[in-house]
Amino acid sequence: MCIALTSSCNAAWVYGTSVKTSPYVGLSGNLSDVAHLMKDQTVGMLTIVSDNAFEVTNWTYTGMAPSVHWVTAASTSPADLEKYMLLNPDRVTMNYTMADVIVPVSSNVSWANTPIIALYCTQYKALFGSVNLKQELSMKMSSMPMAPSMSMGAVTTGGRKMI
Repeated sequence: MCIALTSSCNAAWVYGTSVKTSPYVGLSGNLSDVAHLMKDQTVGMLTIVSDNAFEVTNWTYTGMAPSVHWVTAASTSPADLEKYMLLNPDRVTMNYTMADVIVPVSSNVSWANTPIIALYCTQYKALFGSVNLKQELSMKMSSMPMAPSMSMGAVTTGGRKMI
């Protein structure tokens, strides 16, 4: 079952008409719970599904706060989080248990300029969880096989030289 965070979100639109231009599309990372004493209060797998949306699968969120939003910032440090940018203007207002949720992002969001995705209470300055996109992209790129190097010498195939 897929739940859209906003009523304006349509899964067919998110998957069907969005053009993949960013190398971040397809990137996944575990939503880490960093700030709460209760274990497993915020868990899930976050995946960039298009240039204009991400999905959180198997998402559990039990931390109710008055002004929780999906945001981006330079890092998860308190000083950087205070300078957050909203990824989606809608507040997260309910609990989720093992849900799959698509979150459309504002048109001014570029994944290349989104170092982290965080679930953050803007009123109480509480971080509920985050994914470091720059770190995930770096790990993805370092695990990709390298293309074989080409030599400058001639190669013979079927009696013909290829240069």
